[in-house]
Amino acid sequence: MNEGILYLACGFTYYEQALYSVKSLRRHMPDINVTLACDYDYASNDPSSIVNGRPCFDQFIHIDHDSERPYRSKSRIMSRSPYEKTIYLDCDTVVLDNFSEIFKCLDIFDCGASLNVHRGPVYKYGDIQCLATFNSSTFAYRKSDVMGRVFADFQEQFDAAASENPRVGDQEILSYCIIRNGAKFWVLPEEYNFHLMHMGRAFGGIKIPTSHEQSAKDAAAALNSSLAERVWVPLDQTLIVDTYFDVYFGKAIDRNIVKTKIV
Repeated sequence: MNEGILYLACGFTYYEQALYSVKSLRRHMPDINVTLACDYDYASNDPSSIVNGRPCFDQFIHIDHDSERPYRSKSRIMSRSPYEKTIYLDCDTVVLDNFSEIFKCLDIFDCGASLNVHRGPVYKYGDIQCLATFNSSTFAYRKSDVMGRVFADFQEQFDAAASENPRVGDQEILSYCIIRNGAKFWVLPEEYNFHLMHMGRAFGGIKIPTSHEQSAKDAAAALNSSLAERVWVPLDQTLIVDTYFDVYFGKAIDRNIVKTKIV
C-alpha cells in the first residue's frame, strides 16, 4: 500500500485515545488506510471500533511494550509501517480537517515534522549545539534507504540513552538521527501539530491539535472559529484573535483583539 496513517497505543487507556483520534480522522479522510500498533488487539473485541460498518483500524501490528522504558516502543515501530508513505500520529491527536497534502511533500522529502515548542535537552551534532528539535506527534516519512538508516540509528541511540535514563524521551534523539544521517526533511507548520498544553500561534485552519486533556480535545473545533492570526494561551485556555488579518479571508474589518474562552 502506498499511503497510510500509523498509530502507536500501548495499554487500554492509550488505545481509547487512539480510537477517539481515528474517529476524528475518519470524518475527514474516510478512505485512508490506518494501522494500529499496540501491545494487545483491543479493537478486535471492541464494537465501538466499527463505524458505519467499517473498522476504524484496517491493520494491527503487535509490539512488545517496555513499561520501564516507555518511549522505546516508538523507536521500534516507525520502521514497521506497511506503507510507502506514512504519517505517524500520536494517539492524543484530534483531526479537524483533511491533511492529505502532507503525502505529496513526501515525493520530495524523506520526512517532515513541526518544530518542538517545548524542548528537552539539546543533543549535539558534532560541535554544533544550536539545532532545534522536531516534535514527532505528527511525523511524515517515506520508505527509503536514508530513512532505514535513520530508524536503525534511532533504535541504537535510544537504547544507549535509556540505559542511563530509562525515562528518556524520543523526540530529541529522533531529531539527532534525522540530521546526522542526512535525511532530506521539511518543517511542518504548527497548524499540523498544534499542542494545546503549550502556547501556540496559528494562521488559517488548525488541522491537527494535540492534548492529553479530553475536555480540550472535545472543544478543539472552536480553535477555528476564526482563521485570523491567533495565539493559544493554555494557562486559562483562551484563544486571542487578532482580527486585523481577517482581511485576507474576505472580512475587511477594523483591527480588533478578541479573547475567547475555549474550554
